[in-house]
Amino acid sequence: MSNGHGLLNGKKGIVFGPLDDMSIGWAIALAAHREGATLAISNTQMALRLGAVQDLARLVGPADGESAPLVICDVSDDASVEAAMVEAKAKLGRLDFVVHCIGYSKNIRKALPYEKLNYGWFRETLDISGVSLHKVISAGLKADALAD
Repeated sequence: MSNGHGLLNGKKGIVFGPLDDMSIGWAIALAAHREGATLAISNTQMALRLGAVQDLARLVGPADGESAPLVICDVSDDASVEAAMVEAKAKLGRLDFVVHCIGYSKNIRKALPYEKLNYGWFRETLDISGVSLHKVISAGLKADALAD
């Protein structure tokens, strides 16, 4: 927490979506930690295997050698989102903030040109990258996991 101003001292939050040090969510997690926040980090099971999510959890853990809680969540599955918010509350208490940095597009991953866009995949992109913010907040409210 060096070089911070303590702007988030005593605040608790969860960061959804950081994969590696090129992710906006990664930078936000580091900044929130530097400013004194207690964090949980969330991503899919696959992202934990393919990315560096565990490294970030160690970097923003509450103490040297201790990792921030990892909360597995597949935002395309409503039950997973609900379980994630219940788990985050159990691990941190009520959350003061939620950071949504989830982005996914099979069209981009498959390098499809614009004129060959797969609309089924595009709908999946909208659900995962956009609509999931509403799912996360709604699940947080339902679980009473969000502080005023």
